[in-house]
Amino acid sequence: MDAASALRMHIVADAAVTALMGTRLYPVHLPQAPEFPAGTYQTVAGIAGYTNDGADGLTEGRVQIDLYAKDYDVLTACRKAVYDALNGWTGSAGSPPVTFQGVFWINDGTKSVPGLERAGPDLYRRTLEATIWFEED
Repeated sequence: MDAASALRMHIVADAAVTALMGTRLYPVHLPQAPEFPAGTYQTVAGIAGYTNDGADGLTEGRVQIDLYAKDYDVLTACRKAVYDALNGWTGSAGSPPVTFQGVFWINDGTKSVPGLERAGPDLYRRTLEATIWFEED
């Protein structure tokens, strides 16, 4: 299991996230005609760590989570739930497990939704980006 998918498992297991979005957090793209609120996740970057002795088993990556809602207040609540579920989190998720040494937010902003105008004028988007440090077992 890749780190982004393992991170998704941790996010959707959080009670506050589930209460707002269920498990509607999809890899890379929203499905056709999704129920909102929903979100997507993707790996933006990643590089394995090395020492003078070779690979150290720790990888630094960057993930992006885009949240979508038809109501701005709902979007804000989803953002808070996802943010809180991951902020500084350490632990394992997935099978085989991915062990996270830390999740650190580096970007948080509201963006336009180009290409999704057909979803209606009331669709809002919030983008979160985090640096993650992890080991794949």
